Amino acid sequence: MESDNNSQIIYEYTKYQIEKISESIDLITDKLTKILAFSGVFLKFASDIKPEGLFFIVKILTIFTLILTIGHCAAGLWSRGTKEVDLKPEYLLNDQYGLSEERIRVLIVKSWFIKIQALKGIREDRNKMLSGAIGFLTISGLVYGLSEIINSIDYISHKCF
Repeated sequence: MESDNNSQIIYEYTKYQIEKISESIDLITDKLTKILAFSGVFLKFASDIKPEGLFFIVKILTIFTLILTIGHCAAGLWSRGTKEVDLKPEYLLNDQYGLSEERIRVLIVKSWFIKIQALKGIREDRNKMLSGAIGFLTISGLVYGLSEIINSIDYISHKCF
C-alpha cells in the first residue's frame, strides 16, 4: 500500500513540475511578444532619424540593433514542440490494460520525465533569445537616446549661440 502512495506522490509532483515549467515558458513567451511589438514601434521612430552626418551612423546602428532584437524575438517565439513524448491513451488502453493503477502511473511519470527535459530545453532556448533581445533593445535605446541628446545640443547651439 505504501508503494501506491509513493507513486501517487511522484505522479502529482511530476505533474506539478510540468505545469511550473510550462508557466515559465508562457511568461518568457509573453515578454518576447511584448519586446517584438515594442521593437516594431521603435523601428518607426528610428526610421525618422535624419540621415545626415553622424546621424546617418546612429540611424544605421539603431535600425541594425532593432533588426537583431526582432530576430531574437522571432527565434524565441519559433514553434518548437516537445515531440511525441506523451503516452497515447490508445497505448494505455490496448497494450497496458489490466496493469495496476500504480504501474500505469509509473508509465505516465516515465514519459513525463522525457517531457520535462524537452520543456526545459524550450525554456532555456527562449530565455537565451529573450536575454539577447533585451540586450539589443537596450543598445538600440541607448544609441537612439544618444542621437536625441546630440540633436538637442546641436539645436541649442544653433538657436542660442
